[in-house]
Amino acid sequence: AKDRLFSLVNRRRVLISWSTKDRYGRPIGEVTVDGRSINERLVRDGAAWHYTAYSKSATLKRLESEARKGRRGLWKAKNPQAPWDWRKEH
Repeated sequence: AKDRLFSLVNRRRVLISWSTKDRYGRPIGEVTVDGRSINERLVRDGAAWHYTAYSKSATLKRLESEARKGRRGLWKAKNPQAPWDWRKEH
């Protein structure tokens, strides 16, 4: 995800819009470049998960489903582990 994010935003003007924070104080919001959602792009490319605990976005839900079906990015793996599940185990 980090490499994909870098390729999408490197040397570009980024707009970050947020309205809430998670339980650790991190901002939750939308990242855009040239009017395009980086959040959506990362999920569509299979480089990020749609974290439904904080987002009820129907668009992100659909994009993740399409990435899974298309076996893009992290969905190429047999059993990808959600980051929140990994954190619980470690």
